[in-house]
Amino acid sequence: MQVGLKALEELVTGILLQEGFSEKEIELTLPVLMYAQCRGNNQGVVKLTGKGLSRPPSDGLVKTVFETPVSQVIDGGQHLGMVVMQEATSRAIEKASGLGVSFIATRNTASSTGAIGFYAKKMAEAGLIGMVFSGSFPAVAPAGAKEPLFGTNPIAIGIPSDAGPIVLDMATASMAWFGVMESLLAGAPLPPGIAINPAGEETLDPESALKGAILPFGNHKGSGLSFMIEVLTGPLIGASFLGLGKGDWGNLILCFHPRLFGDPQTFIQSMNAFVARVKSAEKMPGLEEIFLPGERGNRMAAQAATSGVLEIEDKLYHALLAKGRRV
Repeated sequence: MQVGLKALEELVTGILLQEGFSEKEIELTLPVLMYAQCRGNNQGVVKLTGKGLSRPPSDGLVKTVFETPVSQVIDGGQHLGMVVMQEATSRAIEKASGLGVSFIATRNTASSTGAIGFYAKKMAEAGLIGMVFSGSFPAVAPAGAKEPLFGTNPIAIGIPSDAGPIVLDMATASMAWFGVMESLLAGAPLPPGIAINPAGEETLDPESALKGAILPFGNHKGSGLSFMIEVLTGPLIGASFLGLGKGDWGNLILCFHPRLFGDPQTFIQSMNAFVARVKSAEKMPGLEEIFLPGERGNRMAAQAATSGVLEIEDKLYHALLAKGRRV
């Protein structure tokens, strides 16, 4: 169904207010949720359904617990991941703009960070190259296993260009956890090869998949990448991993300036040639266009901004309305 963009933002704001979040927290959270929703990314408003983004009862101060000139570890004090990552991204940009490179880690946050392409895009808009790695609760079975150990462990990379930021944002799972939740809400089956039930058998049933495990994309390749992200967002930075520890969420940002490798303008010129050549590649029969990473989502977001209207799955919207009435 079609929903007014402002009406959806007001509904989301109302739910967050009634959940106890401050206006400042909503100011930081709402853009991340809408960034995803406007791009057809499953890290959007579906996060408000079910238990939603309830305020943790024990949230404390956001504080730096370790720092060097180029690195920083931020304890999120059990605040929302989206709130803490906005701060972390600002610090990453500040350090990398001055010193050329930065490594910013966050831990002890109470929720996921939402679509991490949001933060990679911010760094690219500042003329920097940004990489974001995010850990999450166990939901994905390593290749050959039927037990969920890894998170969906996404990676995002943002690259500046004259055409605007080029952003890759992908889970290392065959589907993000909230993608399975969207299928559950819609009453739709999962595609083949996405998940297994607790017995290790392939399932198309979202409810059975949530009780079992999501599969890594590309079998051992996605599993290996997820393994490494679990290390970077867990043991390396002092966050929980594989479901062990205090149950917090860990994230790592790597941000650097193209000037570390020469003239930044030469890099941008090369990027222009790179993009032009990819877009002009000989196409498969019936295909009209070659898309860059994130390009489809950008067009969807631009169309929503122009029209003021957004497509949203019917049952998801009604679940949001019901949540709004409850709170």
